[in-house]
Amino acid sequence: VPIAFSGAFGSNETGTETIWIMWFNAVTGPPANGTEPFQGLSFQVPQGGSFNFVSPDPNGIFFSQGLTWAASTTGDTLTLAGANAARVVTQAQW
Repeated sequence: VPIAFSGAFGSNETGTETIWIMWFNAVTGPPANGTEPFQGLSFQVPQGGSFNFVSPDPNGIFFSQGLTWAASTTGDTLTLAGANAARVVTQAQW
């Protein structure tokens, strides 16, 4: 389902390592390891840290297929982190 992504916030729940929250233009997720995040949308979140993102576009960032996210142990491409590695709340306009 297409979506206009307007922002997100969340936290690193691993307690032991830095992770990256990555966003993907996909109906379901997470995608396969090695996949690059959509338009480079990746946020480094240190151990015990949190993040807050607001789209720079007032109309949101358009995801034509749908929006899914994943926690990664690497920053450039997805290396799926363990279950419950992060808490994320996504905000959308439609």
